[in-house]
Amino acid sequence: MFDDPLGRVFLATDSQALGGLSLHWERDDDDRSILVLRAGREGFTGSAQIHLPLPWQDGPAPWFFLPGFFYGQGRKDPRLVYPALGPQDADDPWTAPSWDFALDRLAAPLALAHRDGHWLGLAWDPHYTVSDPQDADITDGPAVWGESEPQVGCGIAWNAAGGGLLRLNIPANERPVRHARNRHNAATDKRLWLGPGQEVRLWVGLVDQPGDAHGYQQPLAALYTYLRPQHGPARSEPMPLLLDCAVHGLLAWHWVDDPGYWVYTTAYDRSAEFNANNKGTTLGWHFESLGFVGGFPVAFGLLWAAGTGISEEGEDGRAVAERCLTRWCEEGQSEWGFFRGSYHPGPAQTANGAFANPAPTGAQNADGSGKTPFYGSCWQGDQRLVHARTTADASYYLARCLSLLDAEHPMREQWLQSLRRSCEAALSVQDDAGRFGQLYNLDQRSVAQHEGAGGLLWIPALDAAAPLFDADPAFQQHLEEAMFRAAEGYAQDVEAEYICGAPEDVSLAPTSEDGYNAILAYAAIYRRSKEPRWLALWRRAADWTLTWRKLYNVRFPPRNLLGAGDFRTVGGDFASSNNNHLHVYGCNCLAELHRLSDLTGDDYYRQRADENLAFTSQLLSTVDGQWNGQRGMLSEQFYTNDWSIWGDWDPTAAHVQKGTIMGFSHVWCINMVLLGLEQMQQVDMLDQVGAE
Repeated sequence: MFDDPLGRVFLATDSQALGGLSLHWERDDDDRSILVLRAGREGFTGSAQIHLPLPWQDGPAPWFFLPGFFYGQGRKDPRLVYPALGPQDADDPWTAPSWDFALDRLAAPLALAHRDGHWLGLAWDPHYTVSDPQDADITDGPAVWGESEPQVGCGIAWNAAGGGLLRLNIPANERPVRHARNRHNAATDKRLWLGPGQEVRLWVGLVDQPGDAHGYQQPLAALYTYLRPQHGPARSEPMPLLLDCAVHGLLAWHWVDDPGYWVYTTAYDRSAEFNANNKGTTLGWHFESLGFVGGFPVAFGLLWAAGTGISEEGEDGRAVAERCLTRWCEEGQSEWGFFRGSYHPGPAQTANGAFANPAPTGAQNADGSGKTPFYGSCWQGDQRLVHARTTADASYYLARCLSLLDAEHPMREQWLQSLRRSCEAALSVQDDAGRFGQLYNLDQRSVAQHEGAGGLLWIPALDAAAPLFDADPAFQQHLEEAMFRAAEGYAQDVEAEYICGAPEDVSLAPTSEDGYNAILAYAAIYRRSKEPRWLALWRRAADWTLTWRKLYNVRFPPRNLLGAGDFRTVGGDFASSNNNHLHVYGCNCLAELHRLSDLTGDDYYRQRADENLAFTSQLLSTVDGQWNGQRGMLSEQFYTNDWSIWGDWDPTAAHVQKGTIMGFSHVWCINMVLLGLEQMQQVDMLDQVGAE
């Protein structure tokens, strides 16, 4: 798959470098091309870049592909803050003609450019080695010159008047600014310190092939095959332990029984919560999202877990889930029919008293007092709005909850009518192109924003709902017709390899969650039609989604929390280009990747699905004290690079984010363990989870 880069790349060093450095090529035992950087007689101090010039000298910029982080020319939405490629802009430090990134921001050591039906780029070992003239490895070098791991960074550059290049950086410096999401985002200046004759070594392969916009898949899959023996996934815990701990975590740490609501986040460290309480506040984030990051998906997870009979707390979970379903269907549905985005309970109720609870996510309390419960718009701020994906997710999991109930369940008919009202609202906004819009104005009963693919999730929502309306074949036909129109309408996003709009907190940045929605959507359509085109779109959506999935392990110091815990990054998905952290949301579509392997005969999808569940499993605290949490807790963010959520808040220049965790358990993350296990049950693999 990979060609030799001999004669295609050249070495450059920084202007302040001292000593000499030369580039050589050797062959390893597997006949692969090994790049060797050798210091001269005076040694070498500085940074090295391996440049691959691009063949296009003018005209439009190529489509750059740095998996899991940079797609095309990067940021399109000016409301967001992450890198974009373009002419230097004095008013926008996040737009520049040249960028360098640390590899830990990417899902894979692969940098490609595509234009005029051709792909060109580099693949490489994620880490380099340093050896002395006698070929003995030097293991302490990277720590000396400021690297926590010997990673090989990469860069891109484009000038419409002079062409562009791809490059590898050793060490992995970042320029012109770092996507650290805090004030301390200046460029880095890490330098090699090589003694006379010392060498840096790594494998580098060239990608040079014709292809359409999907042409990245072949080199990415080949790189996965190459790295897999060296970069194994985490060891998954036994299924019964995972299920029991997840149910316990939800009920013990996130459920407030009186008056009855979910806490979005709760502190890992009970001493920190104690100190906060003594200062008159709580660290818990007391609100519910009805879809997307809580709500109906949590109810489904608990109902499913109860049905397995595995957890001792299963029936308690079932009672809580049914209590929530009743409240959300009675109170959380707008007059139009769409479910609202969030619930805000008023004062935060804790075991140690009630505390003020200013509405988060930009929402405003109904009467300004902060004491009156209300249903809001989640991250939208404007209470008239609801996000298409969030409300579609609520409906999708309500339909799935109903599928678990006995026909004689006393609340089934009432909840079914709520589902129908929601589906009818979705049908009312579908446009001529088949799309469902991005934001809805509940007061005006209109689409407030069309751009974005958030409405893609209505396809699996309507698909899950349709079988529940056997008594009304005409309504079922209406739902199916809407699904196929939507499948046509959103196909252009999948075919363009750029899907955005799913999570409402990152606007129109491309995200892995958009990929999950597309997988669920086109899998559902293919099951109804069996047309090859729908299978092709399902597979294409899966391939694009897996560009966000980490296929190598970041290294952490052994005394670091993540290093000591043998944390593995393989199988984790980057959330988005904007939110540069790994997350666990991919557990919601594992079964569709297994089925795709069955249909295509390609185990790639099954393997990567299993790695995702293993990644998620390692994050769940299965014993008290794991990751400094309590049994059943699971945080959204384990930091595998230097990225944060802080914005203008100053952690001080001494702080290093990489290797730490966000010390809060998230209700939706715990539930992803349950959703992942349910997905494995769908493909008859539940008993295999964690089995020796």
